[in-house]
Amino acid sequence: TYQYHGKAYRRPYAEGDPSEFYQMGFECFGYQDTVERDVLVLKNLSEKIAKAGVVGAKIRLGDISVFESVVSALDVPPYWREKITQAFRRKSGVEGLLDKPPEAKRSALALALAGLSIDQADAALGEVLAMSGGDVIGGRTRSDILERLQSQASVAEAGPLAPKTEDILRDLVSISGAPDDVLSALSELAGKNEFNITNVLGRLERFFAAAQGANIPYFDDAEFSVSFGRRFDYYDGFVFDVVHPDLGGYRALGSGGRYDGLISRLSHGKKTASAVGGVIRPDRVDSVSGARQ
Repeated sequence: TYQYHGKAYRRPYAEGDPSEFYQMGFECFGYQDTVERDVLVLKNLSEKIAKAGVVGAKIRLGDISVFESVVSALDVPPYWREKITQAFRRKSGVEGLLDKPPEAKRSALALALAGLSIDQADAALGEVLAMSGGDVIGGRTRSDILERLQSQASVAEAGPLAPKTEDILRDLVSISGAPDDVLSALSELAGKNEFNITNVLGRLERFFAAAQGANIPYFDDAEFSVSFGRRFDYYDGFVFDVVHPDLGGYRALGSGGRYDGLISRLSHGKKTASAVGGVIRPDRVDSVSGARQ
């Protein structure tokens, strides 16, 4: 376990937020009992905030693996699987993608290139561009054009999402509430649509049970949301924020989550280790210390 205190830099959430600030945090690597460690991280961080005199804070919970497990169980083309996963981490979310799906443009060139390998498509595009006298058209480079044409071909080839798949995704991202209610809703969704997410549900149930028995400050009113994730794509499991009504939902006093795949990605698969951590914003904690509901 590593602890630190130092300067951090982040794009401000709102007007008046600093882009440079101090934060304190801790990271835990290599622990086999991930549920126990998740609970400990949440408890440790929440207790530090409570001991600073903060009253009326609330815990928001999520687990990115829940969403990814359901998407993996759906029968959708690779193109849509990638788009859905990307949309989950964006501000507009999955509902934004469903409300305004990519337009399938019937480009003859795009469809012609769709059946070729990357090298073959690049060579064919090169011949077309050679006729125009260069590798840049309208400010777009050859690689830009190829990527755009392949994207158009992928949309056309994949076709629209099936209405049933859209319904499942809308139902999934709308699930939020108290832990027991969330477990019931996820179990009902899985049973109704006949897909197996037993492993991730079991882990979620164990986490809720352990957290409820750990005497964690603010946990009595904790809310879990399937749609709650992180913009940073290295998070891949349990995530949380400790927020306060005086600061709004996006300016967390503390936050954290699990990122088991990060070390493997950074080492190109040479090393693996479980990883979870959290950070606290002392400036925000000080601004609400002693606040009353």
